[in-house]
Amino acid sequence: MDLIAGAGSEITMGAARINPTTITTVGRGRFSPEQVRQWEVDRCVAFAVAIERLRGWPVHTTHIGGQVVRFQAEDASDWIYDPLGIFTAARFGDAVVEPLVH
Repeated sequence: MDLIAGAGSEITMGAARINPTTITTVGRGRFSPEQVRQWEVDRCVAFAVAIERLRGWPVHTTHIGGQVVRFQAEDASDWIYDPLGIFTAARFGDAVVEPLVH
């Protein structure tokens, strides 16, 4: 399974158009809302562990006020792998964590 990180959270790279296993935030590579809801029940721990098992990238947690609000897998660079897409750390905070706080 190849995971392709787009240049931006709304941009789908060429491979995403032809590779149905590519994770993107929009389009064909996006997980269904029903699947994302299932993963979000346990704060996405099952998704993060699956990515860790497939790629060997460690599971990380996002804490707010001492409580874990999200589990995600991160590679050795600045990319975070989440059911909602592949994000840089800054974009992940804005697109995923911020809505969890409000």
